[in-house]
Amino acid sequence: MPASIRLQAQRGFTLVEILIASTILFMVLASATLSYRTLVSSEQQASEVVELHTVLPVILDTLQNQIREQELLTELSGSGEIFRWKFEWIATQLRKTPPARRFDPNLSEFTDYQPRYAVYNIALTVATKDGKTRNFEYQELAWEKGPASPADSR
Repeated sequence: MPASIRLQAQRGFTLVEILIASTILFMVLASATLSYRTLVSSEQQASEVVELHTVLPVILDTLQNQIREQELLTELSGSGEIFRWKFEWIATQLRKTPPARRFDPNLSEFTDYQPRYAVYNIALTVATKDGKTRNFEYQELAWEKGPASPADSR
């Protein structure tokens, strides 16, 4: 048989062609696997954030009620658990102020009041279900219950 007839009769892939095709296939599979892992990880993080932001308003309302029910001290703290989310908080009083002055027409003078409003800086730590913690900080207003009492004019 002549050499040209043998080349035409030869069919299939060479070892080099198979190695190149295998390398390309491996790279495509590796990038697809990496993309899938990233997608799953991002989905888990997004799900956790959505769940936290669902329960966070309930926690904030609970803190607001706890702070407003207590005496206006310079520092308050507490902890709790809502829907399996554990939280701790510390409130530090930034300032305590009186209501605005009012003019009393019967006395023809302004009346000053005792301080009864307190602004607190709240440091909140929320523990996620997998043990991670998220920290939040905000300010809250609280006040003494009952009518405002005039300041001593001595």
